[in-house]
Amino acid sequence: MSMDNPGLSWWRGNLAPTASIGFDLITGKNFVGDPTRDGMLSFTKALASRLLPKWSQSILLEGGNIEGKLARGAASFFGLRARSISKWEQWTAYVEQATGMKYDTVAKENRDVLNRLQTQDAQGAELYQAWSDDAAKRGRLGGAVVAENKFRADWQDAVSIGADWLAAGKDDKGNVFLEPDLWNWVWDNSGHLAEQLGTLRELPVYKDYYAELEKRPTKEGTFNDAWAKYWEVQFDPALDTAFGYNYDKRDENLIALREQVGEEMWARVLKADKDRWATLPDAIRNVRDARDGLRDYYEVDKQLLPLVAPIVREKWLAYSAILGDAERNKVYAEEPLVRAMQALVEKARVNYRQQHPDIDVLLIRYGMTTKPASIQGFQEQQRQRQRVTP
Repeated sequence: MSMDNPGLSWWRGNLAPTASIGFDLITGKNFVGDPTRDGMLSFTKALASRLLPKWSQSILLEGGNIEGKLARGAASFFGLRARSISKWEQWTAYVEQATGMKYDTVAKENRDVLNRLQTQDAQGAELYQAWSDDAAKRGRLGGAVVAENKFRADWQDAVSIGADWLAAGKDDKGNVFLEPDLWNWVWDNSGHLAEQLGTLRELPVYKDYYAELEKRPTKEGTFNDAWAKYWEVQFDPALDTAFGYNYDKRDENLIALREQVGEEMWARVLKADKDRWATLPDAIRNVRDARDGLRDYYEVDKQLLPLVAPIVREKWLAYSAILGDAERNKVYAEEPLVRAMQALVEKARVNYRQQHPDIDVLLIRYGMTTKPASIQGFQEQQRQRQRVTP
């Protein structure tokens, strides 16, 4: 009896009053999705909508001030029809008034502006929340979009707090908070967001909706769904192991996603992601940039593979493809050739840091090593220690 089916919704909307109210009370929702028996008010409204004349319903049941109620009632009495503006219309009208652009244009090309109106503008945040609550109450599929946007707003608030702690040198509990703490804070919260978006797909209320999206042609897919998948790939906790970040697997997953959503949607996702990060403090963007800046350092093993025996290369590649730390540790303990290769890799990384002091600074700054391999790395370590010393 889902009202997401337009044919069923039309059929129920055209039933005789007695049959219609019966379906409404049995299913708990009317043909547009409004609740009919979640409380005395909705139950009374459901009955009155079938028993009272339309003009009196406009006065008694619909929202607005007394002038608006009387105007609607008078219009309805003379055969006309007036209605209150929906929560969605109120929100989109405010966006268009604030930006001077059509809502679809803002949503498609100016996601950073839309995000600010949703979270930082008092009136905009109030209207957006009102629409969100209304969508959730009706059980509409828009509730999935609402949940995704809330998760992203929570993430943005959390990582911005981390930047404030870094500037102060301590967190809200008075503990020392330096660049290594910010690194962990950003990636922990980013991984949490990716998990939230993934879990949302499995919730019973949205599972069918997301499954249906997967079956649609790419051009009919939704932007929010593509962006959610992008975040799941970028911040998949399984890719960030104790042995380094699995850049190749991330790239493989991003290529697959790009092919799935198409070039136009992919361009929108990349722009939205750029706009989102642009609103954050420099310290947060530095953390993001540092991860990709360290790629050559963590992938120095690729330069060694052509130089080692085929059996060593085979075992090392199999070992590198393992995502779970527990399984990696097991293979490391059992395979002497893997351990020998790891020793070569660590030596090559030290040499790389000596030749690239900027990489050494990043590793020291974000707590990935406590042993500088360059003068610049040593100076960065001293800087951090001075911040800790009263």
